[in-house]
Amino acid sequence: MLQDLDFLAARIGQLVELTKQLQSEQAVLGGRAEQAERERNQLQAQLARQESEFKDVAAQAQRHEAEIAQIRAAAQNELNALRTQLHSESADQLREAHAVQARLELELNQQQAAYKQVLQELEQSRAEAGRLRHAADDARQRIDALLERLPGAPQE
Repeated sequence: MLQDLDFLAARIGQLVELTKQLQSEQAVLGGRAEQAERERNQLQAQLARQESEFKDVAAQAQRHEAEIAQIRAAAQNELNALRTQLHSESADQLREAHAVQARLELELNQQQAAYKQVLQELEQSRAEAGRLRHAADDARQRIDALLERLPGAPQE
């Protein structure tokens, strides 16, 4: 029986040792669990901050996209207005150029007609001058012939 008691005492001693060891391990594990809990809380807070930042960045990106869309629409409207204005101005300048061309062609035709008329008048004047020269030569010959027939005219 003593042997049983010794065995029981040894066994109780082992149990006490194991219990102390388990309590120590439990304390270590409890500390680790608390540390893990703190890290989890920090990670959750970091995740919340990052999600908040992401939402802010996403909202800012949407605002920027909306602003870009507005700027593009305004630029497109301005471009369309400038194209319309340019088209209108080009059409006006083209009409003006056609009008100037028509005036110049009319003036050219008038100048050509005046030139032809002056040429005709010149030809008529030359023809008249030729007739007058011929008439003057005829008159000179007649006068010379008449002067030769006059008494006292020099004889050749």
